[in-house]
Amino acid sequence: MSGKIHGIAYFPNCPQKLVTWGKDVAIYDVKPRKTGDTTEDHKNPTSFQCTTKSVEFLVSENRYQYVRCLRPSYHTETIVALGTVSGKVGISKFDAQSDTVCEFSEWS
Repeated sequence: MSGKIHGIAYFPNCPQKLVTWGKDVAIYDVKPRKTGDTTEDHKNPTSFQCTTKSVEFLVSENRYQYVRCLRPSYHTETIVALGTVSGKVGISKFDAQSDTVCEFSEWS
C-alpha cells in the first residue's frame, strides 16, 4: 500500500478480512496471535502484530486510483464497491482472472 490511508472497513460476513483505501485499495487478513509466537513479522513490511492480533497483507487493487469512498459487500467473497474522485463507481472482486473493469457513471 502506498500513500495515505483514507479509510478502513471490515467485511460484514468475513470479519477476518479488512480493506483499506486511499490512493489504492488493499485487503488484509486478521488472525488471532498465537501464544508464544516468536516469528519476526516486524521484518516483513506487509504485516504487523499487536498483542492479540496479527494482520497480513493479501492483495491490492491498483486500477482504481484515488478512491473517495468504499463499501464492502455482505457477500462471503471479498467484493467492494468503490467511489472514485471522478464520480465513477467501480466494483472489484480482487481476482485478476475473473475480475473485469466494471465502472458506472451518471450521464447528463
